[in-house]
Amino acid sequence: MHLSHLRPALLVPAVFLWVPAATAEMQAKLQWQFGRNNCNKVDGPCAGTDVYCGAFFAREYSSQDDCFNAYEERPANVTLDWESVKIDCQHLGDTLPESEPCAGTEGVCGRIENRSIRMACFESREKGPYLRQQNYPPCPDQVRNTEVCEGTEVWCRKLAQVAIYGSMPDCFARREKEANGVEGRTPWFFPLAADKCNGDVTEVCVGTVEYCDKVAKGAAAKNLNKEDRNAFLELARENKASDSAPEAATVALQHYYNETVKCLARREKRPFSIVYSPRCRGAMSTEDCMGSHAFCKLPASIKLYGSEAECLKLRQYPPRQIFEWRLPRADCRSASEWCRGTLRVCMKDVPRPLRKACLASRLAAPWYFRKPDGATRSKRDEVKATEESKGSAAWCFHHFGSDNYASTWDCLEAHGLPAQAMGEKLFDLAAEGVKNVLLDVGKNVTAQTVIRQIFEKNATAEETVPVINQNLHSFLDETRPRINSTLIRAAIERGLGRLADSPAS
Repeated sequence: MHLSHLRPALLVPAVFLWVPAATAEMQAKLQWQFGRNNCNKVDGPCAGTDVYCGAFFAREYSSQDDCFNAYEERPANVTLDWESVKIDCQHLGDTLPESEPCAGTEGVCGRIENRSIRMACFESREKGPYLRQQNYPPCPDQVRNTEVCEGTEVWCRKLAQVAIYGSMPDCFARREKEANGVEGRTPWFFPLAADKCNGDVTEVCVGTVEYCDKVAKGAAAKNLNKEDRNAFLELARENKASDSAPEAATVALQHYYNETVKCLARREKRPFSIVYSPRCRGAMSTEDCMGSHAFCKLPASIKLYGSEAECLKLRQYPPRQIFEWRLPRADCRSASEWCRGTLRVCMKDVPRPLRKACLASRLAAPWYFRKPDGATRSKRDEVKATEESKGSAAWCFHHFGSDNYASTWDCLEAHGLPAQAMGEKLFDLAAEGVKNVLLDVGKNVTAQTVIRQIFEKNATAEETVPVINQNLHSFLDETRPRINSTLIRAAIERGLGRLADSPAS
């Protein structure tokens, strides 16, 4: 079972129980942490237990073992993805360099000194890809002396890797060989910044998408004459066939699609992009911004891959860990979420159909309590009402449209308070008591129907029974939505309304 997304909600404890202080031996252990994406806090919840105890144990503990012993056992039913070392971690915002998305799975598990814990770390991940050695000119400095450049066959024979895994066979065993007998894929590369490549057009520098596009175009246009070649390149640029184009150009276009998919399929699967991923820089037409799910639904993607499902097959699983909620920064101007903040990118920069998916992959928005009268306010608060000054409850009830939320309920849900779902849950919990009330009232409905039918209309028993059924159905149809929607929602509104209007204590 993979780690699922769990968005924390606001919890209001009803009863506090007094518990005697426990000795150090009896104290509850810390919950095992898997870490969060795009997070730079040096603590267990952010970095994850493997990263924190492997790289940062000295902050609180005398050894790695003491750190790991402070946590509960590693959950046996959770499997994480294998992460290859990234050569472009600067694109991931302020993610810790020691984290798995940057250092890779081998970097994280390999730094754990205790062999049994180290092996458990590897075993809790999917197997890594069996990488081919790069055959183009020398790898850039960023990937030199890594498995990405040297390939698995050479990498697992190195003494350093033998020390990590225990033996060469154990290193090879943690890699997944191709089912078709072809051992190894080429790594997937995102394009590097231009200043890191000095005009180099290798795949490591330009990225896998551009590289495969060039290779496929070259193969498709290889035997075309000048006229057909120009027509084909125009079709490829427009990404669509044309009835007026030469037949050779149309055939070449399909060849280009086929070669592109073949090239991509020989690579490690592309990392899955959430809506407005850390690599997004504002261009919503790209997969990094719209997300892999939306990208694979595009007509152009279906034309290239054959179907939405085939497109998704060439992507990794969606990230298991949820992403941070980012507040805007005043010291930068880029279009990244790290700079603009989550609220702006998810509720203003992202198209409306993708906004819920954008919010769902992040932690809940921070909850602000109303500032009491006379409290110190910022200059921004004095100019206009803000959520920080009004409080989140009042903001969601009276100003939800300011942040492009469709309703109060959507605003509350983004803050980790699924009020509408809570109403439905309350109805389920109260169903047994409500049922008894409905039965009592239903008896009265039946009795009144019988009296009216027999004494007022002189009806027979055969005529009365259908009317009883009809009246009971009408009563239930009218009552059910009132209980489920009106009463429950009104109760929630009254409770939250009091919270919105009351000053902070």
